[in-house]
Amino acid sequence: MNKSSIRPAWWFLYLCIALVLGLFWLEAKLPFSAAGHTWAEVGLVLILYGLVTAWLEANEAAMIAEEREKYKRMKLPKAVITAQTRYQDMAVQEGNSHPQDADYPIKGRTLPIWLISLAAIVLAFFKTQDQ
Repeated sequence: MNKSSIRPAWWFLYLCIALVLGLFWLEAKLPFSAAGHTWAEVGLVLILYGLVTAWLEANEAAMIAEEREKYKRMKLPKAVITAQTRYQDMAVQEGNSHPQDADYPIKGRTLPIWLISLAAIVLAFFKTQDQ
């Protein structure tokens, strides 16, 4: 790896998370009503979501470059085209065989982070409606 390659600014993400956690602690100490606490928490979640989204957009190229370097370091086996490998490739394309990437078995089963954030906001909204 050369020193001139770009890297994601992880320190800024950690700083944003520490800032929002500090604001959550401050919010818990302030004398708000129950609805006020809920709305403050919703606001803090939206602030964190915005900060993380901005960080992801700012560091997208650096994360792609990091993944490219990881891919270059991997030792890939030489491909030999035989009748058997062509048959296995066709079976994978048809979906009748094992998954394409055995290193990441839960790749298709993860939830996007925006869905979790949206669920938290909806829960907080209904929580305030019940009170």
